[in-house]
Amino acid sequence: LTRISPRALGGKQQQQLPLARAWPASPTPPGSSCLLAAWRSPAMAVTAWPAQQPQAVADAASSASVVRMRHFPTAWIEPGSVEQLPARLAGLLAAFGQLLGPPEVNVEAGEGLDHLEVAPTEGPCLVATVAFESAAAAKAAVEKLHGLDMRTEKEKQLAGGRPAELWECFCAEQVVPVACSHSPGTSGMPHTTPPVPPAVMLGPPDTETAADAAWGVAEEPHLLVRGFPASWREPQARR
Repeated sequence: LTRISPRALGGKQQQQLPLARAWPASPTPPGSSCLLAAWRSPAMAVTAWPAQQPQAVADAASSASVVRMRHFPTAWIEPGSVEQLPARLAGLLAAFGQLLGPPEVNVEAGEGLDHLEVAPTEGPCLVATVAFESAAAAKAAVEKLHGLDMRTEKEKQLAGGRPAELWECFCAEQVVPVACSHSPGTSGMPHTTPPVPPAVMLGPPDTETAADAAWGVAEEPHLLVRGFPASWREPQARR
C-alpha cells in the first residue's frame, strides 16, 4: 500500500510497512508537547487499516482534502529508520482526523520544490502525501504542524538556543483541487468556445462614383447597364 523509492531506502526493494496510530481520531488535536512526546516514543500501537476497495478509496479521496508534508526529523529518515516513516506519519496525522489510507512517501527533487526551503544538503527530498476524510481535519493538521520545530531538546542545546531554520520545521500544505471552467465532451476532451473569426470582406470596399451618386447604391449586388435607345420607355427598359 505504501511506496517508498528504493533510492530513499538505500537501494532496498519496496516493502509493505506496518501502519501505526498513536491516538484515536479526535476532533481536538493534542498539544505540541503531547505530539512531540508521542512521536519519539519507541512503542507505537500497530493497527490495520479497514479493508476498502481501491475504487471506493479513489471516490472518497476525490472529495477529501489532501495534505503534503516535507522536512522530517533526522532520526526518522536515517538508514534503518526510514522504513518506519509512513507508520510514524500515520500515527501523527491520525490525531487530527480519520485518514482514508496510509501515507504515501515519494522522492522528489531537493531544490526548488514548490518554492519552499529545504535542508541545505543537496540530494533527494522525501514528500509524504495523505488524504483525510474531511477538509476540516486536513486544515487542522496543516495549521498545527506547519512551521512546528521538530528538533529535540539536545539538538536545540547543541545549536546554542538559536531559532529553528525553516528546514528544521515541519512543512505541511493542504492541496486544493483546481476548479475546471469547462465540462469534458463525449470524446474526453474539454469543450472550448472557438474564437470568433474576424469579419470576412467579400470584395474591395465600395467607392462612390458619379454614376452611383446619380442612381443610388443598391443594398444587394446589381448590374448597371447604360446606353438604352431613346425610343425605349421605362417599362420597356425594365423588361
